[in-house]
Order: sequence, then structure tokens, then C-alpha cells
Amino acid sequence: MATFKGKIGLSAFLIVLGVTVLLYVAVIPPWARRVREQAQDDVRRATSLVAKIQRLRAYDLVALVQQIAHLRELVRVVQIPDELSRRQEVFKEINAIDRLLRESGRKAHFFAVLDKRGAVVARDLSLEDMYGEKLPYPSIHRALSGRSASDVWIMKDRMMRAAAAPLTDQGQVVGAVAIAYDFTSAEAREDAEVVGTDVIYVMDNSVRASSFSAGQGEDALKIKVLSDGLTRAGSSAHQALTQGKPSEPFLMEDVQGSAYVAAVAPLPEAVWILGVQLSTRILDSGKRAEIIGGTSQHLVGLAVLANLDQRLAPVTRARYLIALFGLLVLLTVFVVKWFVTRHFVSAEDRLELGVSEVISGNLDYTFDTLQEFEGLANALNVMMARLLGRPEPGESADEDQSWRADVIAVDAMPAVNVGIDVQRLAAEPEAAYYARIHREYLDARQGANLSLEGITLEGLTQKLRANEAMLKAKHKCHLVRFVVRSSGGRVSLQPIRIG
Repeated sequence: MATFKGKIGLSAFLIVLGVTVLLYVAVIPPWARRVREQAQDDVRRATSLVAKIQRLRAYDLVALVQQIAHLRELVRVVQIPDELSRRQEVFKEINAIDRLLRESGRKAHFFAVLDKRGAVVARDLSLEDMYGEKLPYPSIHRALSGRSASDVWIMKDRMMRAAAAPLTDQGQVVGAVAIAYDFTSAEAREDAEVVGTDVIYVMDNSVRASSFSAGQGEDALKIKVLSDGLTRAGSSAHQALTQGKPSEPFLMEDVQGSAYVAAVAPLPEAVWILGVQLSTRILDSGKRAEIIGGTSQHLVGLAVLANLDQRLAPVTRARYLIALFGLLVLLTVFVVKWFVTRHFVSAEDRLELGVSEVISGNLDYTFDTLQEFEGLANALNVMMARLLGRPEPGESADEDQSWRADVIAVDAMPAVNVGIDVQRLAAEPEAAYYARIHREYLDARQGANLSLEGITLEGLTQKLRANEAMLKAKHKCHLVRFVVRSSGGRVSLQPIRIG
């Protein structure tokens, strides 16, 4: 029975384990694959969207600087012959325009007016700052040639979106206006809200603006790790920026304990406006990401990142839920197994124990009929009664049943055999012994006026043998024989222990 219980437990465990594994394989890997593919698609889409946003900002900045360049007072003061007066008046106009820009929420980080040679006449900070410096940016050269233009500037280690427009008087270029805005984290966060991924702007070997929280702590460390990963020479991101084309999505692992799907792209190429025509200039192949700053070149670009761990969080939760489901089902199965064992298998064990008791000679054992196998227990009790010639279940054991032909009364085995020739009894052949007992038993019952119906030699022999076997096992003796006793109208069989 213990083996049977073990098989039940093992079978339940294997079934639950198999179902759990099948559920895991059917749900988790396909779901995780779809999440990764969706993250890659989102990164590709976001890369394109951020590039378009930057291009639209460039168009908007060109339109703004062109609007400023059309101010006639600014055109007049830039042509004042006296150098000092020209500088003072230009500085005054810059401050007036800058005040209007501040009021409209568009305060520039750099605002300057240049003469027709490209030298700074005045800028927004002070009258003396950068006076006479020539700005070596493509947008400045285009503005001095009569075209409003936008590009990216690297100025004093600052990464800026800039635009320049020509100041013209009667068709002649007399100077230029230049405005620039820093790439800021606030702007990157706005972009991230639009595209649904994190956005960062990189220059050379550092991140210049990002949608991550600024300051110290985990995000600052994350930005440092991202900067190293995106701008490291030889990396796929660095190669894509160098070649001037968007990269395919790639995985960045262990970014402060998180994994990201990322892609990089160069910032949109320079744009310019000539009259009412808007166009985008494609720089020389392989040079789109290289921006002139002073006398050196800088590698700039944008990157978008999707936090893969956050996107896989539902998958991870589902993985744990499936494991928990399997555990709960397994616990439920073992509870049910315990219940079955407690109420069925244990009952069967008690039946088996009862059979062992009977085999061991316990003639008084009665199978419990108040358990799960009530029918079987009752049948065993009836079988025992009929084999041994005892009253059947439900009949009073105290009432004298010796008058019944189907019941034999067996007395208790005496401690000492008095008046019995044990040797003669033991030496009597078995067939003669049973025939004699049958004859004596019939004579005794006839003498007591008891029924003889149905008392056959075979039936009585069977009952005697069953009782002998039980008594031999109970008293651990070699042989048990019976003698017929009759007293007061009661006929019984007294067992005699031999050996």
C-alpha cells in the first residue's frame, strides 16, 4: 500500500510539473519575443520621429531668425559708420529683441549680430564678449551668402541648435543675425513624452542632454554608463554615427542593472531657406554627423532607448505566477491525495490489517463497517461468520444460536485437557476424524431435538477446518481437534490443543 501511495504522489507531481512546463513554454517565450520585437519597432519609430522633431525645430528656428533679420532698425544700426556707435546701437537692439523673446518664452542661449565679414559686432551677454570673433559655422557662411540656414554648433564645449539669416539692404548682404539654443534635458524629456521612449543627445564621448532625471544618484550613473556605451570608439553606435546613418536597434545590457534596446542616428543635416523655398541639404557621404566647432570636428547625434526590463516586467510577473500556479496546484493535489489516503487508502489499510489479524488466529476480530468500504467490510464479516459457523452480523452474539443448523457453537479451549485421550485423537486419520465428528454432532443435535437440516459432512468439515486454522494460529500449536459436547439442550464443539 505504501508503494501505491508513493505512485499516487509521484504521478501527481509529474502531471503538475508537466502542465506547468507546458504552460510556461506556451506562454512565456513567445510573449517575451513579442515584447522584444515591439521594443525594437518602437525604437526604430522613435528614432525617425525624433529626427523629424529636430528637423521641424530647425525650420522653426530658421523662420524665427529670418523674422528678426527683416527688422529694418536692425539693418540700419548694423550699417552705422562709427564703430563704437554701431556696436552700442546693435547691442541695444539685441537686448530689446532678447527681451521680447524672453517674454514669449523663447529666450535664446546665444544671440549675436555679425557684420558682412562674419565678425561679431555684439551679442546678448555684454558689449565686449566675442567682439570681432568670426564664427566658423556653415550656417554663418550661408547667411553671408544670402541664405537663411540652420545647423548644429559646438561652441565652448556646448552643443547648440543654431540658425543664421542675412541682413540685407536693397538686395545687398550687410551682415547676419545668429541665434542658438542649447540641447537641454527638458527638451529631451519633451521629446520622450512624444515618442514614448527615452531620448538622449550625444557629442563626442559624452551625453549632453537626456530624458533621464538630472542630478546625482542612479540616473546620473545611468547616464555615465550610457555615454560610455554609445560613444565608445568601435561600438556599433559610434560606427553608425561616423557613417552618418541610423543604426539598427541593439541591446545595451547592465545599464545600472537594467537592459535597454537602443538605436542611434545623426542629427538632421543642415537646412536653409532661400526666399520661400525650404530644402534639406545632404552633406557629403560619411560626414553628416561631423560638426565643425572652432578648428576641430565633433561627432554628434541622438539616441533613443526603450527600457527592456520594464517592458518585460509583465512577462516576469507571469513567469512567477505560472510557477506559483504550479506550486498551488501541486499543494492542492497533495491535499487531495492526503484526503484520499486518509479516507480511502487508510480504510483499505485497516481492512488489510483485519485480514492479517484473522490469519493470525484472532477469531473474534470484526471488520469495521463504519468506514468507506462498508460493503466489503460487512461481506468479510458475513464470510467469517459462515466459515466459522458464528452468528452473522446484526445477530446477537450473546443469544444461544446452537439450535440453528448453520451455526456451530465453539467453546473456549481449556487450559488442561481432562478426560481426553489426546494421543488417540491426534493419531486418528483426518477423514475418519471428520466423519466421526459429523456423526457425533448429528447424534447430539438429534438427542437435543435440534434441527439437522443442511448439516452436511462437507459443510461441517469446512467450518471445522476454518476454526482449526484460526485456533492453531492463535494458540501457536501443532494441531487442533474437536470433541462434541452436549448439555442442557445445547450442542457445542470443544477445541483440544495438541502439540
